[in-house]
Amino acid sequence: MQTDQSTTNTTTMTDTPTPPELHRLDAIPDLGALYRRQVLSTARRATSAAWATSAAWATRTTRSSSATRTTRRTRPAPAVTDPRVGYAVPGVRVDPHHLAAYCQATGFRLHSQLPQLYPYVLSFPLAIAVMDHPDFPFRPVGAVHVSNTCTQSRPLHLEDPLDIEVYARNLRPHRKGLLIDMVTTISADGTPAWHQVSTFLSVGAAFNATTPAQVRNRPLDSGRALPAAEWDYHHTASAQLRFDRANTAAYAAASGDKNPIHVSAVGAKLFGFRAPIAHGMYTLARMVAFGEHRLPPAVTITADFHAPVLLPTTTALYTTLADTPATSPAPTSATPAADVGLVLRDARNPRKVHVVARTGASAS
Repeated sequence: MQTDQSTTNTTTMTDTPTPPELHRLDAIPDLGALYRRQVLSTARRATSAAWATSAAWATRTTRSSSATRTTRRTRPAPAVTDPRVGYAVPGVRVDPHHLAAYCQATGFRLHSQLPQLYPYVLSFPLAIAVMDHPDFPFRPVGAVHVSNTCTQSRPLHLEDPLDIEVYARNLRPHRKGLLIDMVTTISADGTPAWHQVSTFLSVGAAFNATTPAQVRNRPLDSGRALPAAEWDYHHTASAQLRFDRANTAAYAAASGDKNPIHVSAVGAKLFGFRAPIAHGMYTLARMVAFGEHRLPPAVTITADFHAPVLLPTTTALYTTLADTPATSPAPTSATPAADVGLVLRDARNPRKVHVVARTGASAS
């Protein structure tokens, strides 16, 4: 993830979004297969771009008759707009071994009640499937996860059959490219119980001539959901969290998210990082798990991802009651449930912010 110093997200939808076409699947798709297809697709695009550049050069340096023979008919670029297609999978059963691996990697307690952030990894392959569809407005490879908000109206349990729906909406401009929201709803017994909005940034993406006016005219947005974290030297860290290749690989195996930027030094360098980086949702899970015992049954967890956590790194977790001075005592197990602010900083340079988060009770 990249640092963004823009102001807090205040974007509201000014136009009426078209309801998505939810395509029903029999099972959650294989995440590894989706990643492999995206890598191959990216490679094909790069090859096509290189061929087009070569052909254009050849056209300029040959006679007109030869140029005519080298001209290729190209398809018009697809419209850059809100995707139409989403996916739904009914009756998903949680694999106890998958849940156990996730809890071991993140520090959440293992019991029949699902950790509040576990549904993210359960539904993530569907989000990648939405990004993999031809009508998605930008290439998913290299997309940056900038913000995440999930609301649990009641706890989900291991034995619950879950109905999962995922689609994308609200494509909008950002000073570095385009933002889009990935929306996930998980229902149990026919009632929505868990809802999430994940905001992704495609750096360098832009609207094109076929983008509808109501989409093009959406206001510039930072993608942020929370105010920027300020630093106070009187505030003492609540814990230190270590992120390295081994524990990040354990999370990658448990979540299925083996994106090369997280598990491969070569893959990370291809995307501009000098070393692999920890998953944003892994860092958030470690932060939330630290105070799991204080979370209410109905809870909202909001996070903005700033500087990436390069591996290996030791971070410092700072916790405060939200809307209180930084010098206030950190919440303890005896503190009543309330909004809690969480900030993950570099342990050596606390001014460097990795994640800003907030947890609080939601309407059940």
